[in-house]
Amino acid sequence: MNPKKILLVQLKQLGDVLMCTPAIQALQDRFPEAEIHFLTQRPSDQLLAHNPLVRKVHFFPKGKQIRPFLDLKKASQAERFDLVVDFYNKPASAFLSWITGAPIRVGYKKGLRQFFYTHPVTPHSASPYSADERLALLAPLGIPFARYNLRFLPSDQDRRQAKEILEQLDRAPNRPLITLSPVSRQPYKRWDNGSFGWVANKLVEQTQGQVLFVWGPGEKPYVEEVRAALAQPDLGDYRDISLGETVALFELADFHLGNDNGPMHFAIAADCPSLAVFGKPLLENWLPPGSPHHQGVEFDPGCKRNCRYPNCGSECLGADKEAVLAKALEVIEKAWEGGRRKRPTPPEEN
Repeated sequence: MNPKKILLVQLKQLGDVLMCTPAIQALQDRFPEAEIHFLTQRPSDQLLAHNPLVRKVHFFPKGKQIRPFLDLKKASQAERFDLVVDFYNKPASAFLSWITGAPIRVGYKKGLRQFFYTHPVTPHSASPYSADERLALLAPLGIPFARYNLRFLPSDQDRRQAKEILEQLDRAPNRPLITLSPVSRQPYKRWDNGSFGWVANKLVEQTQGQVLFVWGPGEKPYVEEVRAALAQPDLGDYRDISLGETVALFELADFHLGNDNGPMHFAIAADCPSLAVFGKPLLENWLPPGSPHHQGVEFDPGCKRNCRYPNCGSECLGADKEAVLAKALEVIEKAWEGGRRKRPTPPEEN
């Protein structure tokens, strides 16, 4: 097997597309001469815009129209893909894989969709971590399992813009920068705002840090609730920024605290020491196994693996704020001890 053109399919979400980036690296290592293309939806293309391993990003519009399928078939015939790997694992993406006409099509062995693949796979992952499960899907291609980091590369312009934002906000360079993202569009992922405020106050008090909120469209009200609970002012608002600029901010941050959301994944990709508070989703699926620098806290009321949502009171969002604070301080201390972030110097006494 020596494919010249490879198409990878993951239509959404942001975190799921980011979880495919280790598989992109594994494919490039196995087939260094191959062109790797990626099929997704906006805004996930921003995650791949500066990835040197992805030659081209193809867009599949949202909706249920037939026209996009016909357009993809035409484009695929022009590209002449040798191999398609469907990470999305939906009936529509299985059909998309089939209409490309690629002679080798890899996807999950599940239901009737498996018949659209030449190589339906029942993955045996080394761990339940989502990125590892995607890597396991590559086994029929002769790719042994090896763990790779998430990859989201901001541009040089993104990095310049991130620095300018912090300069405009009058960030004190001798104080730790703590990014805070108490947001999610999914109610089963939103930890109590009062608890976020309490933990943020304790972190500022014990590290002398400054808080910078991170949020997306429609999420500002959650930020304002936590902001109102802060004992010291945060760094304030800034203009709407791109995903690449967000990652560039995380590269400059000392620690990130937030819900299980997109910014959590971006912080991990930027290798910013981080802690996420989990609700309904399982921590083991979304955090890199064994990492001391990217940790999570979750509370299992006994039903997380047999979830009844929405027929419940989201008791899984009951993580203890003391436990969150202790874990946050542990992650920060390990980052300081290991030299991943610079320990702040105490202010000089007059």
